[in-house]
Amino acid sequence: MIKVSIIVPVYNASKTLNRCLQSLVGQTLSEIEIIAVDDCSSDDSWDILQAWESKYPEKMIIIKNQKNLGAGGARNEALKYVHGEYIGFCDSDDYVHTDMYRAMYEEAVRGDYDFVDCGYLDEKEDKGYLKTGDNCTGVLNAVKRNELIAAGGYLVSHIFKRELFDGITFRENIILEDMEILMELILKADKISSVKEIFYMYCFYENSSSRKQDPKRYYNAIINAVDAIKDKVISRVNYEDVRSSVEYAVTYLLTLGTINLLDKNNGLSQRERNIMCTEIKKRRDLLIGIPVKKNEYSIKKIPLIDSDLLFDL
Repeated sequence: MIKVSIIVPVYNASKTLNRCLQSLVGQTLSEIEIIAVDDCSSDDSWDILQAWESKYPEKMIIIKNQKNLGAGGARNEALKYVHGEYIGFCDSDDYVHTDMYRAMYEEAVRGDYDFVDCGYLDEKEDKGYLKTGDNCTGVLNAVKRNELIAAGGYLVSHIFKRELFDGITFRENIILEDMEILMELILKADKISSVKEIFYMYCFYENSSSRKQDPKRYYNAIINAVDAIKDKVISRVNYEDVRSSVEYAVTYLLTLGTINLLDKNNGLSQRERNIMCTEIKKRRDLLIGIPVKKNEYSIKKIPLIDSDLLFDL
């Protein structure tokens, strides 16, 4: 019986892939499967995956996409092959502690939790974080869900019950492809927990596809993320319970988009700026109903000098 299925999207990851996979196949939890999806890499990532599959055929499932779909599309493909009770995610440029999935799985089954979070190390900042505090664990209510959504975090530091992903898909060929996914999962879950140890190593690479973006693509990613939140989160029946935290997240994204738009060195023409400004204002006026200065999360987390840029457009 597979206890945890670990999904790894792979794209031109030859420099870091071996380290990532070594940390996964060496897990102290033996009942795992590693589903690695090569998303049309142009380096030797596929050869590396084949070598690991040959060495660990009982643990490795490797898939080669025929079309580049981005990290979201690779995850969607991997979800079709999942057999585990729980699902975890690991990025191919990161790695994990060898005891991560044992500790998290044991905690998950101990309380029949819908998902479990753990601490992660931000390599660039050289700081450890745990986004799910004791005030948010146990049976979820509106207060806890708001705190979880406002705290943010990453899918990769969690494991989730497999059925929690029923009806959930990632957006393809885009960065910020999972902004709304964690919100959806928080709204679907009934009971959660956390493990207070740093297990996930979040590494920083300047050339990572999620970091090195031109202004137009970054803008499009923000607009798509906001639209996904509108379509997948705001439409849920329990949305009013988490409105303040979701509106904070939308405000934060649109503020980033505004700062990107107003950067005089971004190479955008005035016509492009005008179009982008119009689209940002549409979403601002449609989705942000609570004044920023009355939203407890926006007040705490977004500098007024930045949010003022958004509302002065």
